[in-house]
Amino acid sequence: MEVFSDFQCPACQQLFFGALKPLMNDYVHTGKVLLVHRDNPLAMHPFARDAARWANAAAQLGKFEKACEAIYASQAAWTADKTKLEQALAQVLTPAEMNQARASLLSPVIEASIDNDLRLGQRVPVTSTPTVVLTHKGQKVPLPAGINYPLLRRVLDQMLAGK
Repeated sequence: MEVFSDFQCPACQQLFFGALKPLMNDYVHTGKVLLVHRDNPLAMHPFARDAARWANAAAQLGKFEKACEAIYASQAAWTADKTKLEQALAQVLTPAEMNQARASLLSPVIEASIDNDLRLGQRVPVTSTPTVVLTHKGQKVPLPAGINYPLLRRVLDQMLAGK
C-alpha cells in the first residue's frame, strides 16, 4: 500500500489519524501489509517540503512513525509558524537525535528521495493528496478519496483472503 501525502494537507492528517494509525496497528505491525509513505509536498503548502525533510531525517534514525505522528498532531501550529515544526519533533526525538536530524535536513539523499516520490506520483498519477494505491497480485488499485478505516479494512481483508 502506497500513500502519497503532504504533511501540511488537512486531509492527509485526517487519513493518518483516522485510517493509517489503526492500519499500522492491525496490518503493518503484524506483517500483513507493507505500507510505503511517498512524499508529495504540494506547492500551495509552503512548509510541506520542510516537514517532509524532517520526517525523512527522522526515518534515518528509525523514528519515522513517531515523527509523522508529531508532525500531523501539531500541523495547525507549524502551519502558522514554521519554527513550531522543529519543536514538535523535539517531543519525539532526543536532543542527540535532533542534532543528527538537523544535520541531515539538506542532505542530497533526502532531497533525492522527496524528488523521486514526486516523480513516482506523476506516474500514478497523483492528482490530490492523499492518494492511496494498493498493489495486489501485480495490479495497482487506487482507492477513493476520503477512504475511511472500516472500508479500507474491508478491502484489505478481501484482498488478503484472495478474493
